[in-house]
Amino acid sequence: MRACSSIITKRALPVRELLGPERGDSFGVTAGRRVPRRPLAIQARSGLQSEPDREALADRAEVLGEMNIWSWRRQTILQLAAFVVPALSISLADATMSLVDTLCIGRFGSTEELAALGPNTVVFNFSSYIFFSVGLATNTLVGRFLREGEPLQASRVVSQALMFGCAAGSLMTLLVTLAGRPLLLACGSTPEVAEIALVYLKIRALAIPAVVCVNAAQSGLMAQRNSARPALAVLTAALVNIVLDVIFIRNMGMGIAGAAIATVIGQFCALGMLILPYLHRDARVRLVAVLPERAHLMQFGSCVGPIFVVIAAKNVCYMLIQSAATSLQVLLVAAHQAVWSMWAVGAFCCSPMEQAALAFLPAARSGFEKRELVRMLLLGGTFVGLVAATCTCLPPLFNPQFFTRDPRLWAPMQTVCLQGFLAMTFAGLEVAVNGILLAEGETMFLARAMVTNLTITAAYFFTKGRSGALPDVWWGLVLFFFTRIVQALIRLSQISKRLTQHAKPTK
Repeated sequence: MRACSSIITKRALPVRELLGPERGDSFGVTAGRRVPRRPLAIQARSGLQSEPDREALADRAEVLGEMNIWSWRRQTILQLAAFVVPALSISLADATMSLVDTLCIGRFGSTEELAALGPNTVVFNFSSYIFFSVGLATNTLVGRFLREGEPLQASRVVSQALMFGCAAGSLMTLLVTLAGRPLLLACGSTPEVAEIALVYLKIRALAIPAVVCVNAAQSGLMAQRNSARPALAVLTAALVNIVLDVIFIRNMGMGIAGAAIATVIGQFCALGMLILPYLHRDARVRLVAVLPERAHLMQFGSCVGPIFVVIAAKNVCYMLIQSAATSLQVLLVAAHQAVWSMWAVGAFCCSPMEQAALAFLPAARSGFEKRELVRMLLLGGTFVGLVAATCTCLPPLFNPQFFTRDPRLWAPMQTVCLQGFLAMTFAGLEVAVNGILLAEGETMFLARAMVTNLTITAAYFFTKGRSGALPDVWWGLVLFFFTRIVQALIRLSQISKRLTQHAKPTK
């Protein structure tokens, strides 16, 4: 009899584990003893929970599987980091060139040449950042076609993006060269500084087609999870630029013209390194000689268009900030340029958080996974902003002589470090929220919000920002990002219900 009861008990236990605790017993204790909890998937299929509870449990079970929540979060954070770190190469390519030129001119050139880099930074940041949407669209379409098993279509996308880069970049080079002086004056440059800046502008404009093509080629490789080549290309271009800057500026005395020549050579070196993987015989995505078709161009344009509008409006705000700074006295312009070049590199370091949101959120399998990703992106954006603020604003505060040997610039540089720190911290969070809203299809809201932000920024600079004080210009930068965050977070809270909806698994 005792043996029979033992057999019955052993056979009954799995049934009780399946049924779990009785209704009202939330701790799994029944009849005076603890019963093991049921797996999430079994809980979701049982009839003891309400419909929303069962759906939430099904979401968690579908995403977590056999892992606990912390193991899944750790794995997801590693995946985000593996995406974000190589993506820095796409964002930092052109900004790194400007920083290298600024450092070398500051160390080996004159104060007037350093001031002349200010309006040039406005022009070339605008020309490169305006085509950032091309790389983003290339990444999206190549990844989509590779997931669908269509490498030929992915090859068409890369080839057409490079053709578009050559055509649009050449047109931009022509426009910048012909309208160079008016552009520099529109950016706030004084006539005497514009003459020096025009030398740099005409030479560096030759690299614009390479910059656009580098963006497209990098994005195509990133879609194939080839992060080593883009990082190596940017590192090589920076090293070439540094070596040639030292040779041309310090040894040969070519000044600002030597800095421009070094930058052009570095950009074309990076492009050559990025084209080589597409020419390999065994490459999954290769360059194909095909004429662009209307359907493909429309598909490419549908990805580029909405992002282009937001980026263009954001660039106009940056131009307002830079033009207000470059209209100050020459010493203040040089001090601003020394800090701004470092700050711009830090701002570009935050932009991969936007790309991560666009890459990960649309592929979320459930509402639970989407909510967790949103939390990680917001925390990650804030963390990246704080790190970038520390790395870019503390060196000018404690060691301004690293950026320039002119002691007259050190005090003005130190007066804007607090504003730069606050603006950079806000920028990290703003980029993450912006990516989340883009991933949720809120492009029209972002366009309207950017117009509102442009109006507020313009009103500030036409009043307080024209006072002639450099700190007032940088407070305008803080205002720009603060208003962006307020608008974006309000919208994110409004669509929070959408983020909690159950999403069907992607096939």
